[in-house]
Amino acid sequence: MTHDANFGIYFWAVLLLYGGVMYAMTPSSVSVASFFRGTDNAGRAASQWMLTASIFISWIFAKSVTNAANLGAAYGVVGGYFGPPGSAPFIGSALLFTAVTLLYAVKGGLRSSIITDVLQSAVFILFLGIVLFYGLILCFSGFLLPLWLRKHEAAPA
Repeated sequence: MTHDANFGIYFWAVLLLYGGVMYAMTPSSVSVASFFRGTDNAGRAASQWMLTASIFISWIFAKSVTNAANLGAAYGVVGGYFGPPGSAPFIGSALLFTAVTLLYAVKGGLRSSIITDVLQSAVFILFLGIVLFYGLILCFSGFLLPLWLRKHEAAPA
C-alpha cells in the first residue's frame, strides 16, 4: 500500500468515527417541540452559550466552504481527500457525510444539530489552542524567529 492509500484509509476511519460519535452524542427527540424548537426532553430551550457555539461553528464552516470554493476556482483544485472528484470514493464520502448528518438530525431534530455544533466548536477551539500553543513555542524558541529576522533585516547600505 502506498502512502496515499493509507492516507485515504485514515480519512475514511476518521469519517466513520466522527459519524458514530455524533450519532451517539445526540439525544433522541421525544416531542414535536424538542424536534422543531430545539428544546430538551424536559421542555427547556437551548442555552445562550449553546446557541452562540452553534452560530460560531456555522460561521466557520460557511467561511471554509466559501474559501475552498474560491481557491478551487482560482487554482482548479477540488476536494481530493477522499479521491479524485467524481470517483467512487469521492461520491461515497459525500453520501456518507450526508447520511450521518441526516441520521442524527432525524434522531434528535434541531436539538441534535445544536449539540453537534457545540461538540464541533469544542473540537475546533481545542485544536486551535494546540496549534497556537505550539506555534508560539516554535516562534519564541528561536526556530521561527531567526527566519523572520533574516527576512526582515534591512539590507546593508
